[in-house]
Amino acid sequence: MQRCVRNGLTAGLLTVLLVAATGAPALAMRISPGEDTDTGTIESPTTTTPPTTTTPTTTTPHAIESFSVSTDSVVATATLRYNGDPGPATVLWGDGTSTSTCPAGQEGPIHSGCFATPFGGGGAPGTLTFTHRYAAPSDGATFTVDVTGQFNGESQTVAVGVTPRYKMTVPDIEFSPLDHCDTALEQETEWTVSRSLYNRGTDTVPSTHPVPERNWSFDRVTNPNVVIGDALPHFEALPDSGFSVELTVSDRPVLRLGAIEHDPVLDDVFSEIDEDMNPLLGSRSLSLPTYQLFTNTDICHVEFRVDVDVRLLEPRVDSGPVLGL
Repeated sequence: MQRCVRNGLTAGLLTVLLVAATGAPALAMRISPGEDTDTGTIESPTTTTPPTTTTPTTTTPHAIESFSVSTDSVVATATLRYNGDPGPATVLWGDGTSTSTCPAGQEGPIHSGCFATPFGGGGAPGTLTFTHRYAAPSDGATFTVDVTGQFNGESQTVAVGVTPRYKMTVPDIEFSPLDHCDTALEQETEWTVSRSLYNRGTDTVPSTHPVPERNWSFDRVTNPNVVIGDALPHFEALPDSGFSVELTVSDRPVLRLGAIEHDPVLDDVFSEIDEDMNPLLGSRSLSLPTYQLFTNTDICHVEFRVDVDVRLLEPRVDSGPVLGL
């Protein structure tokens, strides 16, 4: 009887230990059909990420591809390159004036204020070219302007410098003694005459066409045996003494003329002439006398005659004399 009890207790203890060791599965084995089987466990929801799509960006090209301005003396050339169909275009020159393309049927010369589209400005397709002439300032100095190109609602502005340039032309220079600078026994006088153009304060004029120094040696009959009236003055051109140069007012050119009358003992040297050739002085005719140096008797004189033509350079545009002279 005791053995049976011990066996029963032992079997019960084994059952409890088995249940404790196996946990929920053992209990689940005891659940009757139809009972609630929820254990309280909550599962995490699954998140679905939609596929990423990239919308291509469209860049609208600028109506003005480029706008550039170049200057040559007082003439400016603006070049406008554009996209799309030709449309209204205007250049504001920075001096209160402008040039525009013309509406259809109103085409006119460029200097009437506008020209025909699409290529009335002389450019290739996709390009408009405008030309403008500035007024040179009274002092001839460089000035700066802001030039604006406008096309189909867009605009670009560039700053450019304008430097007036002048062309100075001097034909062959004429020379004559005003006195017979030898003794009465001599009919002729012997001369060396010189010409140079230099920049005041320097030796040469910085220009596209430098003027080399020149000398001429010759004899002149100044006391003929038979005189009917006065033999002097008698002006003759110095061969190849003319020149042409392009200048700005910053060059400060000076024309230097000199003369020497040769004698067996002592030459007669004449005071050199330095004539200001500033282009702003305009076109003019000059009579330039000079006198003998190193003598107390002012008895020998000579004279040079110089014609000067000065024009403001206006490339591709009709030009006229500076200052209207």
